[in-house]
Amino acid sequence: MSYGNVSAEVTDATIDAVLEKVGEIRALLPFLIGLTPQERMMLPKMRQASSYFVSDALVSAEQNPQLVPPYLDLAEARKDLELFQQLNKVLTPIQQLFEMLDHTTLAVGSEAYAAMLTYYNTAKRAAKDGVPGAEAISDALKSRFKQSSSSEPEVAVAD
Repeated sequence: MSYGNVSAEVTDATIDAVLEKVGEIRALLPFLIGLTPQERMMLPKMRQASSYFVSDALVSAEQNPQLVPPYLDLAEARKDLELFQQLNKVLTPIQQLFEMLDHTTLAVGSEAYAAMLTYYNTAKRAAKDGVPGAEAISDALKSRFKQSSSSEPEVAVAD
């Protein structure tokens, strides 16, 4: 793999500090919401390119109030646009951080999994060769696998 072996340790105090910071961010943005997949699918999506349309249309609507339907709240639309722009300033670095955290977690999990698969396969081979105690080890580890619909076995997580 191009990333190289990840070899690091994180203290419980560091994890606690990170979680505290996440809590602080949540407290600073108490209006954040969660959407279901169906709700996300139903919403029209404004990305950076369409935000220019929204900005231009909003300016036009403010300059031409006679064309604005009475049920359309321009002040709320402006507030929404400004919040979109502000949150996007935060979203990009948080997405980058999330991606790095996700990739690192995936990589170190893969490293640990691959190493222990090597051990498991060695224990299975040792059991076939009649090495004392190897069969019990192999059987105990085998029970941690559960069958899934994918071609790869999935390891059950210990409680």
